Amino acid sequence: MPFFVLTKSRKVLDQISGADPSKLSLSITQHSGNTLALPPAQPTTTSTTTTQQPPEEEDLNTRLSKLVASAPVMLFMKGTPAAPQCGFSRQLVALLREHGVRYGFFNILADDEVRQGLKTFSDWPTYPQLYVAGQLTGGLDIVKEEFENDPDFLKGSSE
Repeated sequence: MPFFVLTKSRKVLDQISGADPSKLSLSITQHSGNTLALPPAQPTTTSTTTTQQPPEEEDLNTRLSKLVASAPVMLFMKGTPAAPQCGFSRQLVALLREHGVRYGFFNILADDEVRQGLKTFSDWPTYPQLYVAGQLTGGLDIVKEEFENDPDFLKGSSE
């Protein structure tokens, strides 16, 4: 049976017994010192609409709109900044850290509805996805290119 002990400066912060990825991820996020972690996504309320969109799709689009605008710079990634689950997400987190960018994040592996819906919402099929002021900037390659062209391109966006 797996047993995890999270420590920092030789002090035990948490102990987790058993294979519970969500509990482990939450504990890592809580103790990583990242004060920009967002709370888990909350379901949106159903509203009346006169469009021909199904209510579920409207609710998802409303939820996605709120998520992308929940921080001035918002990263949708696989995993968390403390524990990225793919190389592209790891590289983008490192790039943002290198440039001192403050950002919010959402672990798309924790919510398949958001993971699938954001692909359609943004018309961008891959992750990670970086949003600035509620608008899609792009994935790793585009963000790398932006930093190469202008190392200060996100300065002021994350405040």
